[in-house]
Amino acid sequence: MDDEESYERFRRRERREAIARDYTEVYGSMPGSYGPLVVEQRVVMVNWIIEVSVYYILLCAYGAINSSPQVKHPM
Repeated sequence: MDDEESYERFRRRERREAIARDYTEVYGSMPGSYGPLVVEQRVVMVNWIIEVSVYYILLCAYGAINSSPQVKHPM
């Protein structure tokens, strides 16, 4: 793919708004009560992912579990 074709694809994506954006702003400004709820649930989910990841990393670091992909997460 040459530079011109790559640039054209980028511009098409940009026009379709298929690029990354701050969805907290979008959801937070939605009318009704669902926008703030979506943002709140997303924060809870991200915090849970971080906590579980740190827990898993610590278990692997101390040899409590094998870090191979076949091992299921203890939580």
